[in-house]
Amino acid sequence: MTTTSPRSASSRFFSLLEELRPHQWVKNLLVFVPLVTSHRFFEISKLGECLLAFACISCCASGIYIINDLFDLAADRRHPVKCNRPFASGRLPAAAGPPLALLLLAVGMGGALVGGTRGLVVCLGVYAVVSLAYSACFKEYVLLDVFLLAGLYILRILAGGEATGIPISEWLMAFGLFFFLSLAFAKRYTELLRLEGTSMPTAMRRGYHTKDLDFIASIGCTSGYLAILVFALYINSPEMRLLYRHPLLLWLICPLLLYWITYFWLKAKRSELNDDPILFVILDRASFIIGGLVLAVIVFASL
Repeated sequence: MTTTSPRSASSRFFSLLEELRPHQWVKNLLVFVPLVTSHRFFEISKLGECLLAFACISCCASGIYIINDLFDLAADRRHPVKCNRPFASGRLPAAAGPPLALLLLAVGMGGALVGGTRGLVVCLGVYAVVSLAYSACFKEYVLLDVFLLAGLYILRILAGGEATGIPISEWLMAFGLFFFLSLAFAKRYTELLRLEGTSMPTAMRRGYHTKDLDFIASIGCTSGYLAILVFALYINSPEMRLLYRHPLLLWLICPLLLYWITYFWLKAKRSELNDDPILFVILDRASFIIGGLVLAVIVFASL
């Protein structure tokens, strides 16, 4: 008869937690964006609806991360960094992946069916289908993969809107498209940059080559700057003037965003970005400061 030592059980638990990637749930905070941009953050009922959407999409996302790692298992084992992932390193048995992924997807979709709106269920269904299609094959197609990644970010905002019944403005959609496209290109750029000078000039299960680095950087930077242009046009729109008492203060956000996009891509060029840009934003002090200043400007413009 064999027993599992406390240390082994603890190690398995932390490996499982790592595989669920809770730090990635930060992306799902985008469901709160409609609540914030409509200035309805203090409505308790709406806040509860957003919390439910956040929990449901986080469960679905973790299930899809597991499926993605199972699809990429062979490639990850040959990757210099991803070989340390729980399934690739053998810390978690691959056989445990499918039932765990199905359980998480069932909990996420079930929570939306029981406590959410029909629109939230549709958004989660589209999110799951697109994410699974991306993991299965679309990540191998040049450019299509980054557009799908950007679309998944926007889908989170739409899920927040559907959960709360708050309409999503065209301005927010346009800003999100360019901004998240910049982040998606940064993710690909960082992955390729780590392969430069190695025996793997082509990213595994990707259609990109290290020769594409300059092209990806130029498109990524341009997308970020276009997002700021959209925001600048939004400041002069009639819709914005209905929400803010001092709209001219919002112009202060433009140089802050310009600084951050430039700083972000400078870090990427210096290979100082994590494989996941979201993780970089979480841990980066400058990003926190810029985010705090942007929030302060929004608050003062609303008073």
